[in-house]
Amino acid sequence: MWTSIPTYTFLFTLVSADYVLWEGEDSPSLQTRNASFATPSPGN
Repeated sequence: MWTSIPTYTFLFTLVSADYVLWEGEDSPSLQTRNASFATPSPGN
């Protein structure tokens, strides 16, 4: 379980960055955010 901490930290960072990006335009709806995660971004 403890070995998963870096993974959770990484995911938390991604979610935080995603939230900030969406906040710049609108309040993020859960559906829109999930769609953005489900769709591979060119940045990856």
